[in-house]
Order: sequence, then structure tokens, then C-alpha cells
Amino acid sequence: MTLELQDPLYVAGNRHYQDRFAMLGEGSFAGVLVREPMNTYDTKAIMVMTPSETKLGYVPKWKAAEWAPRMDEAGLTRIGVEINIRPPDPDKGLYSAELLQVYA
Repeated sequence: MTLELQDPLYVAGNRHYQDRFAMLGEGSFAGVLVREPMNTYDTKAIMVMTPSETKLGYVPKWKAAEWAPRMDEAGLTRIGVEINIRPPDPDKGLYSAELLQVYA
């Protein structure tokens, strides 16, 4: 199974997890995408987590709508991913994260 990622994909909801980004610091590291079919807001939700299962946000809804059914069909609940934490935005003062590569 292949999950396409042609350009970096920003992690949604990262403003809620700024303390976690600050603790992790800037740079790239291996992470995990975890299906969350019981999510009350979106049954196609896919969480973005560190290997130690610290939640960093979500795959954007439009991309999760594409990936979730494929993960479900393949019986996958977790997939490896490379995450990059970017420095705080000078205007907003918020860290951001992007997915660089998916290992399915």
C-alpha cells in the first residue's frame, strides 16, 4: 500500500500542542500515524504522534479522507512517518509541523 505525499503536509491542530513542540525542539524525527476511527468528530481521523505516543495533531481532514479508507482496507492502524518541526513563526510565535515522508 502506498500513501502519496508529493509535498510536505502540514499537521492540523498543532496550536493545541505547542508545549509538546517546544519540548521536542526543531528538526526531523520518526513518528507514527495512528488511525482513530472512534473519533467523535471525524471517523476518518488519523493522529500524528511521536514514537512514544505523544500526540502532535492530526493529518488534515481532506488528506485523512483519502488515506483512512486505504489504511482500513489494508488492516493498518499505524504507519511510520517522518515529521519535521519547524521553528516558531515570527509573526504568530507558534511552532508548526509537517509530514515529510510516509512509510507504508
